[in-house]
Amino acid sequence: MIFTDKGINELDQFKILDDLPALFCRFRKDGTIFFVNNAYSKFFHSKKENIYGTKFFIDTTELEKSESIISSISNFKEQYSLRLENGSVIWIEWTINKIVNNSSDNFEYLAVGIDISKHKLVEEQLVKISTAVEQSKSTVIITDTKGIIEYVNPRFTEVTGYTPEEVMGKSTQILKSGKVDKETYKQLWETISSGRDWQGELLNKKKNGDLFWELVSISPVKNSENQITHYLAVKEEISGYKKSENLEKALYQISRAVIDNENLDELYSSIHRSLGDVLPVENLFIAIYDKDSNLLSFPYMIDEFDEPYETAPPGRGLTEYVLRTGIPLHVDQKIFQDLVDAGEVDLYGTDSLDWIGAPLKIGDNTIGVIVVQSYNENIRLGDRDLKVLIYVSDQIALAIERTRTHNLLKSSEERYRLLFDKAADIIIILDPQGIVLDLNHLFEEETGYSRTELIGQNIFSSQVLATKSAVSSAFYITRIIHGKNVPIFETDIVKKDGSVITYELRAAPIREKDSLIGIQAILRNVTERKRTEAKLHQSEKHLSTLMSNLPGMAYIRKYNSDWIMEFVSQGCIELTGFLPEELIHNKVVTYAELIHPEDKENVFISVREAVRNKEPYQIVYRIRTKNSGEKWVWEKGAAQFSRKGKVEALEGFITDITSRIHAESALKENEELYRKLIATLPDIIAITNLKGEIVFLNEVGIRISGYSSFEEIRQKSFLIFIAEKDKERAFLSFKKIFVQNSGLEEYTFENINGKQALFEIQKEVLKSIDGSPYGLIFSCRDITSRKIAETELAQSEEKYRTLIDSIQDGVFLVVDEKVSFINRAFKKMIGYDSDEIQGRLFTDFVAPEDLELVKGNYKLRQEGQAAPASYEWRMLHKNGSRVFVNMSARVINYQNKKATIGTLKDITLQKELEHTLLNQKNLFKGIADAANILLTERDFDLAIKNTIKSLGKSSDIDRVYIFENDIDEENSKYLMNQKYEWISERAGSEINNPDLQNLSYFPMFEEWYSILKKGGIINSLIKDLNPELRDFLSIQKIKSILLVPILVKKEFWGFIGFDYCKSDRIWNESEISTLQTTAANLGAVIEREIAKKELIEAKETAEEMSKLKSSFLANMSHELRTPLIAILGYAEILKIEIEHREWNEMVSTIMHSGKRLLETLNLILDLSKVEADKVQVNYNELNIADEITDIINLFTTVAQKKNLYIKSKIGSDTVLTRLDKRLFHSVISNLINNAIKYTDKGGVTVELNVLNSNGSTQALINVIDTGIGIAKEDQEIIFDEFRQVSEGYNRYFEGAGLGLTIARKFTEKMGGSISLQSEKGKGSTFTVVFPVQVSSANNKINNHIPNENDLPAKSGRNKKVLVIDDDFSSRKIVELFLRGEVEIEAASNDKEGLEMINKNDYSLILLDISLGKGASGIDVLRIIRENPKYKSIPIIAVTAHAMVGDREKFISSGFNDYLSKPFAKKNLISKVRNYITNSEVNQVSN
Repeated sequence: MIFTDKGINELDQFKILDDLPALFCRFRKDGTIFFVNNAYSKFFHSKKENIYGTKFFIDTTELEKSESIISSISNFKEQYSLRLENGSVIWIEWTINKIVNNSSDNFEYLAVGIDISKHKLVEEQLVKISTAVEQSKSTVIITDTKGIIEYVNPRFTEVTGYTPEEVMGKSTQILKSGKVDKETYKQLWETISSGRDWQGELLNKKKNGDLFWELVSISPVKNSENQITHYLAVKEEISGYKKSENLEKALYQISRAVIDNENLDELYSSIHRSLGDVLPVENLFIAIYDKDSNLLSFPYMIDEFDEPYETAPPGRGLTEYVLRTGIPLHVDQKIFQDLVDAGEVDLYGTDSLDWIGAPLKIGDNTIGVIVVQSYNENIRLGDRDLKVLIYVSDQIALAIERTRTHNLLKSSEERYRLLFDKAADIIIILDPQGIVLDLNHLFEEETGYSRTELIGQNIFSSQVLATKSAVSSAFYITRIIHGKNVPIFETDIVKKDGSVITYELRAAPIREKDSLIGIQAILRNVTERKRTEAKLHQSEKHLSTLMSNLPGMAYIRKYNSDWIMEFVSQGCIELTGFLPEELIHNKVVTYAELIHPEDKENVFISVREAVRNKEPYQIVYRIRTKNSGEKWVWEKGAAQFSRKGKVEALEGFITDITSRIHAESALKENEELYRKLIATLPDIIAITNLKGEIVFLNEVGIRISGYSSFEEIRQKSFLIFIAEKDKERAFLSFKKIFVQNSGLEEYTFENINGKQALFEIQKEVLKSIDGSPYGLIFSCRDITSRKIAETELAQSEEKYRTLIDSIQDGVFLVVDEKVSFINRAFKKMIGYDSDEIQGRLFTDFVAPEDLELVKGNYKLRQEGQAAPASYEWRMLHKNGSRVFVNMSARVINYQNKKATIGTLKDITLQKELEHTLLNQKNLFKGIADAANILLTERDFDLAIKNTIKSLGKSSDIDRVYIFENDIDEENSKYLMNQKYEWISERAGSEINNPDLQNLSYFPMFEEWYSILKKGGIINSLIKDLNPELRDFLSIQKIKSILLVPILVKKEFWGFIGFDYCKSDRIWNESEISTLQTTAANLGAVIEREIAKKELIEAKETAEEMSKLKSSFLANMSHELRTPLIAILGYAEILKIEIEHREWNEMVSTIMHSGKRLLETLNLILDLSKVEADKVQVNYNELNIADEITDIINLFTTVAQKKNLYIKSKIGSDTVLTRLDKRLFHSVISNLINNAIKYTDKGGVTVELNVLNSNGSTQALINVIDTGIGIAKEDQEIIFDEFRQVSEGYNRYFEGAGLGLTIARKFTEKMGGSISLQSEKGKGSTFTVVFPVQVSSANNKINNHIPNENDLPAKSGRNKKVLVIDDDFSSRKIVELFLRGEVEIEAASNDKEGLEMINKNDYSLILLDISLGKGASGIDVLRIIRENPKYKSIPIIAVTAHAMVGDREKFISSGFNDYLSKPFAKKNLISKVRNYITNSEVNQVSN
């Protein structure tokens, strides 16, 4: 080269340029090329001489316009792409310098081109990666080596709530929850600092304090020298998965709790503990609704502030709202206030921040509500928590109902009896012929009849029903029996006292297996209702007065074209301006004429439709008033129909709502404005009129604009914000918004100080209530920082390459419908290598069933139309399986083409979990339905069949069946028999397979028997079984089998089985646990059915035993009493006649022994009465003080014989109450008799005191003795039947051991109680307590027991008395007892007695019942009464028949009185004197 003092000469310059790799081109000002270097010639594949003289590709006029070309030192720089013949694209950056020679008009250009294709490719790659990271569903964080955050993607903000600005430069410890142990973090840092990747789960904390789970993958980023410069963390939020995992665990625990807990309180606690893993349940309660009693109870409640709520009818709280609507509810304070304002709920308890409640349902019935609430700002409940609560509610409802059912089954019989007897209505059970089988206590209380009087009687002929009512009731019952629908009607019942009560009669047939076994009749006393109807009539009068004062117009009008008003209230004057008489009968104007013409048709149609549908109508419309004004009115009314369904009239109410309508109209305009404001982003908010002039700007906008106040900018064009270069584009876009909104757009803003920033603008048209536009609203966000961050992100290709491959989402780029780029996660997701994917059509990896969806959305994006930002579809895996993905995609400019970049999130596990949860939910519903069937269906077989049908359909199974165990006792084999079966459409029935009847467990099923017997389950694939079992079950085309044992009374009764014939299926623990619950329910129902059958058998046996017992007692009583009449009768006579002391003592011993035997007999009979519940309590007013004195007098002689004292301490001379005198005497006599028997020294004291406590008065009777006392261990048994303190061979006290038993039972029968205090060797105190209902010192009554001195006086006349008795001793004793009283004649049989009656006249007849081989005493009585002269002669039944009901039976047969054998002389004389004396009085009066 030649260098001169002027530098390099021109020739050398050209040589240098020829050797440079850059493209050089010199051209004149008209663009004619006169020099190019070798690189230029080679690049364009053309010789230099062919290039010279051609024009440079850039028009020089464009260069002249450029401000860059204004001097020789300035240059023009632009990038251009060139597409070569092979289709590839080359990017060249051209720098053009203007070279001025001698004058400004004499110049040329030098163009220098640099190939920047590689740089451009890297740049596009970085944009692509950056876009993928920004769009990723994974959280991405880049930190330095100390954990200081340098970058986070948008997903980070979505998940944590922190903005990038809030975390940049801060440590990742800002996310620590404090719930992860330090060892985990230690291992994390040791791993990544050593250059290795770390992966694990962390529980982190959001900005708002919420905790969330993340699956974290942290990778070190290294430079070219292999030094760690940064850490890259890619994180997936897995809170949903963890919660689903915990949810499944909770469901399993709840299912187990159903099996393990029979106690409801324990079950509620267990449910609470299980829910603690999936919900913040610091405050939880369960409310249970009893529909029958209309009561809401709160059996379980844990709350920080409130005490458990009391059981009460449902009110208007949130709990009742959910119960009433059956809809789950999430309520915060705003929603709660809205509900209160709407009148839906009232506040109960402490006001919470969040309240979620889910109905507990069995089938369509809501049985209660489960509620979780929070009072803590840091623990907020949301819709997700509500969904969890809803999801578990079915299982909880099933658990509660199953446990409740189990408990209810235990007491169902007792409850039924209690409900029956305590029913608010009279209930009578009849057999199909009308015979009374049972009736409740209310019948006795209201009618005065006893159960014994009516049971066994025909209700229609018993005279309980009035004559007319008996006929109509019989007709009613007959129609009921024949299945006819009969309306409820009224019937009259005649009470025992003769008064009549009107009842409302309902009846229903009682059927068992389609056979009519009886009728249940329910009688409701409607006396009160009759009074109410009278009050209602009076109320209607008040209503008329009220209507005339209502602020509106009430009306009654005809339903015709003229709408003739038949009545209008006084409110019509204020509403319409017309007087009532001007509107009634359309006298001056019709109301139809007042309706605005534009509204009239709508009003008529609305009314007509409502009338046709028989529904009320509500209408808003306009009317014209008398003064030509216009009003908006609201009308509500309904048609009144006749019994034949014809419209009789329209009744309703009309009120003025004009002011409300005007207010609503104004409000809508304001709401439209504020809705648009709220919808925009909280950055610069500007509102303009239709000219684009600013009418509103928020503070942010004023500050950024550079103006000091809004007044300075008011009415200026919004375009003043836009930089000059974007103004024209903005103007065109703003004009188009009225036709089509272009969405988000980016513009450069410039304020009055010249400061520029890049903004993202969202704009909307504001419209008035009539739809006409009146302005624009702009929301502008500063995205300068974001753009800077994007630029910075693109500066490190290595960092982003590591990042893109660390993202667990699949990232892809599609150009011309073909896959251009994928990351590592994408190819792993579908099992292909990169070279197997890239270059292929993207749709090759789309499952056929989703191909149309994916193609359609791709087309929409390419055409610039709206397409879903993200959606789900299925990819094809290399192995042919489907991979569920959620795709997010957007269109970008890539190499001058529209390309699609997106991310794919593998949601296959989530879908499988959703499918599993859906199956479980269906299964839970099926089990809930099954439980409901078992609870409600009374037919056992039908209940079982419907239950397995419900289980089969809900569990997507092919066959459900139940096997019952049996024993071949002869061969000692355990057998199984198929009893029930349900099959799907794809399975064959096996119910008639003989191989499944009497099938032995051994040896084929020996292992299964052992597992099932211990309560285990069989869950197996058929292919995994031993060959023998596999072959046996494969014949039935079974693929998978599940067997669950059914336990009855904790014994292995059988099993329920589930066959799946479609494919292999292994049941999970939650499903198994749920089905075990059903098996437990089945066991309970089977146990109930067995118990029912046993109960029926036991009842039949008991009834038979009762008959045998009654027969035995009757025979024993009769056979003992007959000889006792002789023993005691002769002894009593001898006692009087014999004066020899020793012989007299012998007679006394005979009398004592006879009386002891008679006492024992009477006690046994009293006990039988008590056990049969046939002791009748006849209440009378008694003075207890007098009664005790009389009883003590009876025992004075007995006590004196043992040298004992007997005395009383009576606190008040008069203690009045209502008791049965006979039973009271029996109680006190037994206690005194016992006291004397067990006392050898001292004596017996009877105390009477009156005690006032808690507003009630009670009489306390203490029987105190100084006897032997009773050991503590014996005090438990002395009230038992046939038990004494001394028993067995060492027994030294006489007696049957029944006295105290009878005393206690009689006491309790009269509503009292009896207790004992005793110490061995120191005596005993028996305390009897009775309620005192009446107490008055001025009403002393005399209930003195008559003694021998109280006998009626002798008549003084000779009267004949006939004794008819087949027993010689009985006739003789009567004759001896009545010697000197009357003249006695006797007959030994019925014929002899009747002959004597026909021949003689008798004043009294003593007639035995059992007269040997002849007619009975009842038959003889009937014959005697047929004799006219013996129609009114007293006849006394003197008999050894003394069982329960005998006395009543004989009296009802026509006897005047009754005397049981054996009897004392004084008792016989008393009755004879009484009837003889009365007979004389009657004769004298006649």
